Amino acid sequence: MNRISVPPPAARGSSRGVLLALAAIALPVVSGCARTLTIHQKDIINTGMEGKRALAERRGEPLEVDIVCVLPGDLKKEQNKALAPDGNITCEDWYKRRPLAGAPDPARFDLPREQIYLLGDERDTSQVVGKRVGKRLCGAKQDRKDKVVINGVNFPSGALFDDRAVIYVFPRFIGENKQVLAEPPAKFHPPGSYRRELFVEIGVDDSAGANKQYVKNITEKKLGPTEKSP
Repeated sequence: MNRISVPPPAARGSSRGVLLALAAIALPVVSGCARTLTIHQKDIINTGMEGKRALAERRGEPLEVDIVCVLPGDLKKEQNKALAPDGNITCEDWYKRRPLAGAPDPARFDLPREQIYLLGDERDTSQVVGKRVGKRLCGAKQDRKDKVVINGVNFPSGALFDDRAVIYVFPRFIGENKQVLAEPPAKFHPPGSYRRELFVEIGVDDSAGANKQYVKNITEKKLGPTEKSP
């Protein structure tokens, strides 16, 4: 005859705690929607320091890029007002005020680390708030690839279609005096109106000798708030 062992009261309580813990693990977890960002880079990029050189002699400089997710709640903080998607923030503005490691600085933006993705050398990003996801870009010719893919750009599903939500792409374009240029970033506003695969292009507009650095959103905008992302 098989015997069934009944645990003593203390053990039964312990078992119940284990069951409750397992049940909690089994509950669905509300998480963000991960997006993929593909950066298409031209052969030579970040040539702002070489404006006095002949076009054929320009080689470009390594380029840092920050990908920044801004949520509606972030804009409630006074120091983040300039990040509003209907504003005119530039790459220069971002790099002057991007959050640094250490105590919060009211003169800088205040965003969580998990909302900032950094392309840069380790020494360049070690004192910056954010997650390093790759190295600096050097142009398709030097990198021997014209596409760089960043996976896992997370954005909370509940804010995807909020008009105050935005994803920015800020390249650190450098000018002749080594200053960050006041070029506009690429932006996805609101993020949910695009498919999960996001695309930007980084290059130089040399028409009429302009030597103008640019980043632009080249993702087709297809989805509305009543549609579902595939």
